[in-house]
Amino acid sequence: MFEGSRGNNKNDSDAKRSLLAKVRKKLGIPKNLKQMTAGNVFDNYWRVNVWTEEPVAGEYSNLYTYKIKHSYFIKYDKELDRIIYSDPEIESTY
Repeated sequence: MFEGSRGNNKNDSDAKRSLLAKVRKKLGIPKNLKQMTAGNVFDNYWRVNVWTEEPVAGEYSNLYTYKIKHSYFIKYDKELDRIIYSDPEIESTY
């Protein structure tokens, strides 16, 4: 459910897990959460997306689609294990 999209070394993998945990703790967990993904864009800058499962509009539809409900561009310090900057700011929503 919480996975990363890029990076193949152990440090990136550990940073990804820690970053996703911090975003999840601050944001909360949407009831229709599909997954959270994180990708290292460059240096200490990450893109984090929160994907949800949404019903397709229609009175008799049983179809669902996946949408990015929240997306953040984050500067994350791996050594200090903290978010330095987020655009937009992560707000407690759920």
